[in-house]
Amino acid sequence: NVKAYFKRGKAHAAVWNETEARADFAKVIELDPSLETSIAKELKAMEDRIREKQKEEKGRYKNLFNYSSKASAAASTVRSVFHFKKQKLN
Repeated sequence: NVKAYFKRGKAHAAVWNETEARADFAKVIELDPSLETSIAKELKAMEDRIREKQKEEKGRYKNLFNYSSKASAAASTVRSVFHFKKQKLN
């Protein structure tokens, strides 16, 4: 059923299942080649959403492992205090 494949393809695209969405859209085109332009629009929209999501994630995680000098100094101070207390207990 063409309509079922189309709806399932849209559902897969909505939840980031790109491979499954492409497979369902390919089946739609196989069953009804007249829908190729509609499928092309859906694929473009999905690709745009994926690119936007990747861009957001890149920005979100860009500085995840970059420590500022203040954070590094604070961590060093905390380590020194714990090391001092550990030595004192021994």
